[in-house]
Amino acid sequence: MKNKLFKILGVVAIGMFSFSSCETDACKDVECGANGTCVDGDCVCETGYEGLSCQTEERAKFVATYVGTIGIACPGSGSDNLTNQTITVGNSSNVNKVTINIAGSFTLTATVSGTSMTIDNSSQDGLNYSGNGSVNGNVLTINLNEEEPGVETCVYSVNATKQ
Repeated sequence: MKNKLFKILGVVAIGMFSFSSCETDACKDVECGANGTCVDGDCVCETGYEGLSCQTEERAKFVATYVGTIGIACPGSGSDNLTNQTITVGNSSNVNKVTINIAGSFTLTATVSGTSMTIDNSSQDGLNYSGNGSVNGNVLTINLNEEEPGVETCVYSVNATKQ
C-alpha cells in the first residue's frame, strides 16, 4: 500500500511539473523599446510615450505652428476677437510637456496626456495663467484664464489650425 501511494504521488508530481513547464511567456516576442515594459503581453509605456512599442512621444501631435482666432472676454475691460493669430507649440525639456507661445505675447508650459493638455499655473508680468486645451486632428483649442489679481480675470479662447 505504501509503494502504491508513493507511485500515485510521483505521477501527480510529474503531471504538475509538466503543466507548469508548459506555461508560455506572454512577453517573449513583445518589444517595448527603451520607453516601455511588457506586462502580460502588452507594452506599458513610460509617462510621455505611446504606441504599440512605446516609440512615439505623446506631445508630438501638439508640436506645430497653428493660425487661428483668439477670443478674449474680460468682464471689466470688454471683449475682442483677434483673427489670423499665430500659436506655436514646441517641445519642452520634459518629455510630457510642451511650450505654447500665443501670438508672440507670452509663452506658457503645458502637460500633455493623450490629446489633452493642462496649462501649468504660472505668473508672468504680474498676471496669473491657468487653463487647458486639446488637439483634434489639425485643430488646436485652448481655454486660458489670465488673472490680474484684484482687478479681473480674462478668458482667452483659442481655436487654431495646424499649418
